[in-house]
Amino acid sequence: MIGCENRQNKKNELQIVTSIPPLFSLTANIIEGTPARLTNLVPGNASEHSWQMTSSSAANVEKADLIIINGAGLETYLEDFLKDKKEKMVVASEGVKLITITSGGGSGTDDREERTSASGDGVIPNPHIWLDPANAKIMAKNISQALEKKDPTHETVYQKNTENLIAKLDELSAEIQTRLDALSIEPFMEFHDAYPYFDRAFGLKPAAVIELTPGETPSPKYLQYLLNLMEEKSVRAIFTEPQLSPKILDLFRESYDFKVDELDPVGQELSSDGYFIMMRKNAEAFERTFKKT
Repeated sequence: MIGCENRQNKKNELQIVTSIPPLFSLTANIIEGTPARLTNLVPGNASEHSWQMTSSSAANVEKADLIIINGAGLETYLEDFLKDKKEKMVVASEGVKLITITSGGGSGTDDREERTSASGDGVIPNPHIWLDPANAKIMAKNISQALEKKDPTHETVYQKNTENLIAKLDELSAEIQTRLDALSIEPFMEFHDAYPYFDRAFGLKPAAVIELTPGETPSPKYLQYLLNLMEEKSVRAIFTEPQLSPKILDLFRESYDFKVDELDPVGQELSSDGYFIMMRKNAEAFERTFKKT
């Protein structure tokens, strides 16, 4: 487990646990100037889909005053630990319009269906909501409201910090859109289905995703489909991820030439800037790959 603490360390400080680095970053912005202590569970170099709880992470969850999760089916590793801790749990995705995963395993590009996170009607949501800054704003508000309720002494601080965070998220969104609009983006593939919210937010349309299930090699049938699509769509780039092995790309290199760069769905840095660093690095990956000459 990777953890991080605020500088202040008092006996009665609020103990907060977040599940993934993007939530850590958003929360760190909101609690700035308070004695709250913040710890994160899944490290940035691990896949949020396959990570398992450790004894130390379980201990942090046990003693936490608030446990901030993404929801939308992401934190399956926490289900058993949270059964008797519902009053401590904060679901950051509450109220976010979710993109559903199709029966084929991906979210598609042109026919994505939206449902609110509270729909509860059995559909499978794509959980990577934070990759759209507009969703991050909703998540920040949910986190702030939970903090205000739990710790009313610092209510004004949380509210002011959240206002500042939302302004920064608006600026980030506008910046990334401007940077991507300046590019000549050609057909590309993403490594797994982590980016439908990012793609929708910034007008991107990937030709396909390679791993329908993170960490699982595509079936021979789907692999042949991808190889055919490489030629049909003239795919010029494939974006890998630091949490998943890119070895399968060797099969593609046998037949095609293409650029390879890296997108990161969660980020590597546990800090208040971590979310913004992650998002800007993803924009930079597109710039390196598709910069106009």
